Amino acid sequence: MVSAREGRPANEQKIAAALPRASVCLSEMSRLADDRGFLIGDQATLADMYAAPIFAYFMQAPEAASLMDGASHLCPSPASTSKFY
Repeated sequence: MVSAREGRPANEQKIAAALPRASVCLSEMSRLADDRGFLIGDQATLADMYAAPIFAYFMQAPEAASLMDGASHLCPSPASTSKFY
């Protein structure tokens, strides 16, 4: 993302090397979060607030869509974020 904004080509080798690790991280976070909609427990915590901008940035990458298959509950739609308030 930073390379693209600066007009430099992305390092496809680094991206490809990072995808398996990202997949493992998302899989584990998905397992821990279950279907509750929050990372820890039944309500928003500091962990959710910390992760929200990271996921927002991550979702801008073209590779994010395929990695989020089965883990979409980790990145709620704007309409569902009302439960944070």
